[in-house]
Amino acid sequence: MLSVYNGSKGGNKSKLNKLDAHAKSNLHLACMVKWSAYQKTKETGSVYSQISSQHSLMVESKKSKKIYENIS
Repeated sequence: MLSVYNGSKGGNKSKLNKLDAHAKSNLHLACMVKWSAYQKTKETGSVYSQISSQHSLMVESKKSKKIYENIS
């Protein structure tokens, strides 16, 4: 597998063939999955921040409901 990327052992393979081989390698595909997950986390926030913000919304909702019940 390493010889595909090494220019001296690749023989007459062009850069395009080497790049194509790299793009199909398991290491590259695994890294792309991790990168995609990282990008998604940056968009949506971490799991902790999502849970924390949802919890804050629930607490505020319950406080509002309790205040409304006490007024009525």
